Amino acid sequence: MSISWNFFVKRRRINVENFVKSKNCKTYAEFCASLNLHDVTPPLEDEVSEYFIKPTPAPRPHPPQKVKPLKKMPPPVVIEPPVKVKVEEDKTPVKKRNKKTSRSVS
Repeated sequence: MSISWNFFVKRRRINVENFVKSKNCKTYAEFCASLNLHDVTPPLEDEVSEYFIKPTPAPRPHPPQKVKPLKKMPPPVVIEPPVKVKVEEDKTPVKKRNKKTSRSVS
């Protein structure tokens, strides 16, 4: 004699989501087969359909991208080193200080 799904869930304190994952059920048919092993009357598909893995649609391929032509690079700029210019200094003679003039008189 089989027992009802509601009684089975309440009696064993079963979390439906964990039960489906532990039995590795991916469809309602696999779920019903696992319940038949326990001699349990399966619930309606609408009651447990949210716990099954829903197939995701295959992603659409992206359209091919247009290949942009490469831009021509401008010729490299050559930077010349700066030219050193000799600056002539004012060659006025510097006055030398004498010992006498460098000391202060006290």
